Amino acid sequence: MKSWIKALLGISILLILFEALILYSIDLVSYPFLLYSSFLYFLSLLLALYLGDFNERKRAKKK
Repeated sequence: MKSWIKALLGISILLILFEALILYSIDLVSYPFLLYSSFLYFLSLLLALYLGDFNERKRAKKK
């Protein structure tokens, strides 16, 4: 896995945790909702990274 992908995943995880901490501390949302929404966000990020890498191989073949 490329280093920029690892960095993006790490930053995204930290932002998810920071957002969850803020939302939960002001009693805006419940804890199970935070887990579910964070999990969906992380899955969508992984899917976007996978599709981006998949398209990169196709672009490399065209050159």
